[in-house]
Amino acid sequence: MRQWLVLQTQATADLGAWNPTTLVSAILSTGSHWTELPSDATANVTVDGTPLTIDKVEAATGAFSERLAPSAKKRTIKFTRPEGGQVAYGSVVTASTRPLSSVKARGNDQLSITKRLLVERNGKWVETDKFSLGERVRVQLMVKASCNFEFVTVNDDRPAAFEPVDQMPGWVNVSVVRAYRENSDTHTRLFINWLPKGTYYLTYDMTAAYSGTFASGTATVQSQYAPELTARSGAETVTVEK
Repeated sequence: MRQWLVLQTQATADLGAWNPTTLVSAILSTGSHWTELPSDATANVTVDGTPLTIDKVEAATGAFSERLAPSAKKRTIKFTRPEGGQVAYGSVVTASTRPLSSVKARGNDQLSITKRLLVERNGKWVETDKFSLGERVRVQLMVKASCNFEFVTVNDDRPAAFEPVDQMPGWVNVSVVRAYRENSDTHTRLFINWLPKGTYYLTYDMTAAYSGTFASGTATVQSQYAPELTARSGAETVTVEK
């Protein structure tokens, strides 16, 4: 029940019909004590059946992190929480280098984002990966949210060949969503204070300024209250011809 109450307000500061004082009191005064850990309450971690040596554990929370040596083969990592019923969780973070155009889209049940590059031809906006030098290009970011969010950031990495038409930062309105947009040398960022449940199309225009072949760049959406709730679009290769 406590976990359910926490998840209800994971991405917002609004407790709705719940009285904040009563809710906090209920979480702190019932059930097992999440923060009272025995001195030896360290999670057991094994890698391919071999116990992982844990060098340093944070005293207050029992948190720790360890770096594994690179390996070309798959590994089996197992977490076992300490006795006593305390909440415990673990994660594995991997890093690799690959061409940007090979990055695939990734979302979750709460958030997803899709990026399209459009041009106006014969009176209609159509999606394409081939552009002409000087052509006006529209970026369309489709953001889907399955629940309400507060303080969401959308970051779009622009292709190196394109320059935004509106250089100055400022507020933009999309349906019930109001966002503050700013540009840097490599990306356009949108800050959204309130994102209700639904589907939204965020757009801005660019100009094809340089010819050649470029990566389209990825778009990312992330909750600032719950950074683990994040999603990204895929990337592809685009061509600008003279």
